Amino acid sequence: MNALNARLRLELRNAISCAEAEARVVVLTGAGRAFCSGQDLADAGHLAEVDFERVLRDEYEPLLKAIYECPLPTIATVNGAAAGAGANLTLAADVVIACESASFIQAFTRIGLMLMRAAPTGFPVRSVLPGQWGQCCLPARSAPGRQQTGE
Repeated sequence: MNALNARLRLELRNAISCAEAEARVVVLTGAGRAFCSGQDLADAGHLAEVDFERVLRDEYEPLLKAIYECPLPTIATVNGAAAGAGANLTLAADVVIACESASFIQAFTRIGLMLMRAAPTGFPVRSVLPGQWGQCCLPARSAPGRQQTGE
């Protein structure tokens, strides 16, 4: 389900940093039936021992900033679920292309976090998706890809 563990976050950031010299566009997509299921809970070990402030500051913020500030066009192609931090990856991209079965799930409200907390202070979202996207952020619902197109 392409869960974000520490290694994947570092590899994504490094790939985006190297892309300017080697590519003309950056395309983020997931292998298999989901774009990204969010934080890899197995990577966290014992949740009571995890320094979430450090993980957000040192791992998620630099990754989202690298996507957002990439000088190349960034495209997120979403197949299946983009959940939690995976949904935030799509918000950092310049363009989001979602299949009809895609869903964007912001589950942060279930654990008391705010949407885009993992983003740097002042991190602007380039565009707001119409319809259900904003509504899915408050009650922790899913926003299907078809509804994002305004259909």
